[in-house]
Amino acid sequence: MRTQVRPQFLNGADSIRGGEAVRRQMEARQEWPYPHVFPPSWAIPVNAVGSVEVPTTGQTVNVITYSVPDGFELELWATLIDYEGVFIPGDSLFTLQVNNESNLTNPQATVVQGLTNIPVPLGSWKLGQQWHFWQRYRFAPLDVLQWSAANANLTAGPPNAYVGGFFGFLLPAIDKS
Repeated sequence: MRTQVRPQFLNGADSIRGGEAVRRQMEARQEWPYPHVFPPSWAIPVNAVGSVEVPTTGQTVNVITYSVPDGFELELWATLIDYEGVFIPGDSLFTLQVNNESNLTNPQATVVQGLTNIPVPLGSWKLGQQWHFWQRYRFAPLDVLQWSAANANLTAGPPNAYVGGFFGFLLPAIDKS
């Protein structure tokens, strides 16, 4: 049996207390401890998008690269890795890597757990849809993120292209020493 919820009408002092409770709840949206629901008011938005032509079959290309600025951490809330055109799962394999540049002090590339050799696009640039994460990925200052695409079965060159994006927020890095 389903119980019915009936609206409660407040007046006098009760309406003031009810309005104050709603106001406090709305204010809390901009403050911690809600890091997985709302970004804090001091967060800097990141909306990085890039594209590159599809390489020849068997080749891998970097679709987009993003460097986290010094003094900030990146909270990645969503991503985009897409291909314009007819795509059959496995036509390309998409991988998100961190610190895959030879000029870094530590040139060892690390793949991101759960975002390695993905056989399908995540999100759609044509429909304006990002691929949102259930849990945010956090990256340290000076980390370099890079979406790569390995072409397995697509026609190379224009008009065929990959589109990639990183969407999230920069937060001041906290010294944990």
